[in-house]
Amino acid sequence: MRLRSGDVVTYTPDRGRSIEREGFAIHRPSGTFDTFWGIGHERGHRLTADELKTATLVGNLNDFRTAQLTDLKITNPRRLMVIPSQHGAVRLSFVRIRDREHLADEAQAS
Repeated sequence: MRLRSGDVVTYTPDRGRSIEREGFAIHRPSGTFDTFWGIGHERGHRLTADELKTATLVGNLNDFRTAQLTDLKITNPRRLMVIPSQHGAVRLSFVRIRDREHLADEAQAS
């Protein structure tokens, strides 16, 4: 799979190495990094070639914006992307940018 900057993937961590691995990663120009330590830096684990072989694309951060409180009622997986860290204790939510009008309609209907 050819990744673009900002791509978010799920992957299977190498066996025996899952303690500080979330199983979610973000591709940056310098590599693909697990989200266990967060999404804003490259301090965490860089995926190995074997881990990259298991990667499945979730979305691209450039197509989303950080969710606002009113957006969190949205449950449609095509419109909402959740990226976990710290084994799910921290969850960052993002809303697809181009669906902003539809999101407002859904939020009002909820």
